[in-house]
Amino acid sequence: MKEEAIALTIRALPAYALLPCICRICEQYNAFAVEFRAINVILYVMAVELLVFLDHYYLLHKWKHLSHRTHHAFKTKEHITAWVAYAFHPLDGLSQGMPIIYASLIVPVPYYVVRFMIVAVGVWTLYVHVDTAALPYPFMGCDYHLIHHEKNWYNFGLFTVFWDTVWNTVKHPTPPPKKELSAREAETRRAVLRETAVESSDARKKQNASPSAIDVHQKTAPPKTNERSRLLRGSSGRAG
Repeated sequence: MKEEAIALTIRALPAYALLPCICRICEQYNAFAVEFRAINVILYVMAVELLVFLDHYYLLHKWKHLSHRTHHAFKTKEHITAWVAYAFHPLDGLSQGMPIIYASLIVPVPYYVVRFMIVAVGVWTLYVHVDTAALPYPFMGCDYHLIHHEKNWYNFGLFTVFWDTVWNTVKHPTPPPKKELSAREAETRRAVLRETAVESSDARKKQNASPSAIDVHQKTAPPKTNERSRLLRGSSGRAG
C-alpha cells in the first residue's frame, strides 16, 4: 500500500504545481487585493472552508466524480501514512485546491495571503493523514479524518467540521476505552493500599503512646526553690 501511495503522489505532483502557477497568473492580471484587511482574511478563510466542503461532499462523494475513490482505497490507520496525504487522482487533488483561488475572487485578499493559504492547506492535509495529536471539536483533527476514510463518508471539512455539523454529516471519534486492571494487578494494588494503611495506623499509635519531650522533662527535673525564700531563711538563722 505504501508503494501505491508513493506512485499516486508522484503522478499527481504536476497537477499540484499548477495551483501556485494559477495564483501567479491571477496576480499578473491584478486579480487580488492590494490592501490587507483582517476582516477580509477571516471571511476568505471561511469561504475556502465552505467551498472545499461543497467540492468534497457533492462533487467527489455524492456525485462520485474525478476518481476520488482512488484516495479512499486507503481505509485503515495502518494504511494511512504521510504519502496518502497527497495520493489523489491528479484532477481530484487539483479540484480540492482550486477553492483557494475561487475564494480569493469572492473575498478580495492580497496575493501573499493566497500563497500562504496554499502552503497552509498542504501542511494541514499532511497532518490529518498521520496519526498524531488529535484536536478538539470543531477542528478537523486526524481522528475526525480517519473516520472519513474508514466510513467513506462523514467529516468532509478542511480545517473544521463546522459545515459538517450544519449538513449533519459530522461523526465524532469514540473516546478510547479505559484500561481495565487484571485480577492480579487489582489484588496487588489492594495489598499495597492495605499495607500503607497499617503502617500509618502503627505510626499514629506509637506517637500517641510515647510521652512528649516536655512531659519527660517536667517529670525528671528537680523542683525549683524560690531563691528569695532561701536567702531569708539563711539570714534568720545567722541572726538567732
